[in-house]
Amino acid sequence: MPSITVRMVTPTTLNELSDGTIDGAFFFEIDDNINIRHESLISEQIIPIASPSLSKEISKMKFRIPEAQWRLLGVDAPSWRNDWERFFRTEYNMAAPAPRITWLSSPLAALQAAVDGLGIALMFPSIMREELSTNRIKVLPGFGSTALVRQVNFYTMSEFPETKSMRTYLDWLRPRLTSDAIG
Repeated sequence: MPSITVRMVTPTTLNELSDGTIDGAFFFEIDDNINIRHESLISEQIIPIASPSLSKEISKMKFRIPEAQWRLLGVDAPSWRNDWERFFRTEYNMAAPAPRITWLSSPLAALQAAVDGLGIALMFPSIMREELSTNRIKVLPGFGSTALVRQVNFYTMSEFPETKSMRTYLDWLRPRLTSDAIG
C-alpha cells in the first residue's frame, strides 16, 4: 500500500468533522438533514453471540432467550439502542426485557463483555472476526429469521473535497471489512 496520510480520531463528533479537524468519520447512522456526504462500506446481518460456556448453557434451553435470565449486552449509541427491541419483536413477537439489558459504551465493550461470559451481545461478523476465528465467542444458532442489519458508513462534509489519500484508504479498507474476508 502506498504511503498516505489520513486524519481520523475515535471516538469523534460531528463538530470535529464539520470544522475540518479530521478528514472523515465512521458512523452507523446520522441525521439525513445534515449537509454530509456518505459512502456505504459494509452492510451485515447482526447476530447474537456469547462465550463458549454461556453458549453451551443457552443451547440446553433450546436458545429460548426470553425464559432465561441471561444478561443482554447493548450498545448505548443511537443506532444500536433499538437492536434488542427489534430482535425480540422479530424472534419472539414481544418487547425486549429492558431490565436485563446492560448498556455499554461501544460495540467493542459489548464484544469484550460477551467474550468474558457476562451475557449475550448482538454483533456483526466483521467486528468480531478475531474472536470468531479463535473460538473466544460462539454465534448462537437458530435465529435465522432475524433480519437485523447494521450498515457502516464513512462520512465526510460536503463542502470539503475528498482527498486522494482518503480514496486510497477506503479502497484498501473495503475488502478487509466484508464478511467474506472473515476466516
